[in-house]
Amino acid sequence: MILVILAGGKGLRLRPLTNNIPKPMVEINKRPFLEKLILNFSKYNLKKIFILTGYKYQKIHSVFDKKFYNGVEIICINERKIMGTGGALYQLKDKIKGNFFLINGDTFLDIDLNNLFSKINKKKIINMFLTKKNINDNDTLNLDNKKNIIYDKKSIYISSGLYFFNSRFLKTIENKPSSLEKDILPIFIKKKKITGHIISSLFIDIGTKHDLGKFKKLDAKLKKAIFLDRDGVINYDKGYTYKIKDFKFKSKILNFIKKYKDNYIFFIVTNQSGIGRGYYSIKDFFLLHQHIKLKLYQKNIMISDLEFCPHYEKSKIKKFKVICKCRKPNNLMFKNLKKRWNINLKESFMIGDSKKDELFAKNSKIKFKYYSSIKI
Repeated sequence: MILVILAGGKGLRLRPLTNNIPKPMVEINKRPFLEKLILNFSKYNLKKIFILTGYKYQKIHSVFDKKFYNGVEIICINERKIMGTGGALYQLKDKIKGNFFLINGDTFLDIDLNNLFSKINKKKIINMFLTKKNINDNDTLNLDNKKNIIYDKKSIYISSGLYFFNSRFLKTIENKPSSLEKDILPIFIKKKKITGHIISSLFIDIGTKHDLGKFKKLDAKLKKAIFLDRDGVINYDKGYTYKIKDFKFKSKILNFIKKYKDNYIFFIVTNQSGIGRGYYSIKDFFLLHQHIKLKLYQKNIMISDLEFCPHYEKSKIKKFKVICKCRKPNNLMFKNLKKRWNINLKESFMIGDSKKDELFAKNSKIKFKYYSSIKI
């Protein structure tokens, strides 16, 4: 799956918070809101996330462009002139050949994209997701008896800002300024080419200071986390595992973490010197990680984030020939995760299979369990 985030907004109602940054970069507990969106969706089976930027685009590109979150590649695309939310999509014509999700960069939806994807009517050009309105909004929508989107002034539903577009959709976008909401979608609604779905997931639009504050309170809640070593804990360690065909889960760890999945989030922290040694590439590593995420999801287990160390001090590859601070037992991987997530350190713990893992946990001041000692 591919996700597109519209992130060109100025955030006029949030000023002075957005005087020098685009709206999606407004701070939420010392981290940009856009990062919260990426972390929320990179749990799912996404291959890439495209961020379409405009106003003060450098602020977004410098942080996210060509980065990877949880194995998902982030690609930022800037509009050279103001094109609006519709015209900006024209830039995707040579980037995306298949179907894709789209969401507004100022909207948070706690929704399962993998599950959503399985329910979508992929024959329709557009699938639109509606949510209950929590403000006075004139653009109320509803579904007719064939689940087509219709305008309905008496409805309690509005667009959630999340859409699924068939690959044919981009062929209809012209290289000119336009609004997705005001110019493009109304045409498809009148022609009854948009099917609708009503969702009950958490929905927050941070466009006002009131709703921004509401999201900050929600995000500030501490999360209990389990840090998982990979090779030897999640899977059998056959030595520098990077091929899907060689990867085999350990049933013991799966049964163990299933007990915790409703109250904990899961991180993978793994040394991967095989990259620095030249045995496999970062691309190979991420392909396997996507496979791991999908297989775990099928068992109702989500991996919320990933940190890995590709360095090897004797590497022949210059960028990996580093004596680093991220290789366990050093704990830079932990520090990176701690920056991105509000973690309840007292209730969190690490599961590993080596002395390096134990020291990593000790250096991070979290509890440690050896894989051999865990009980189902």
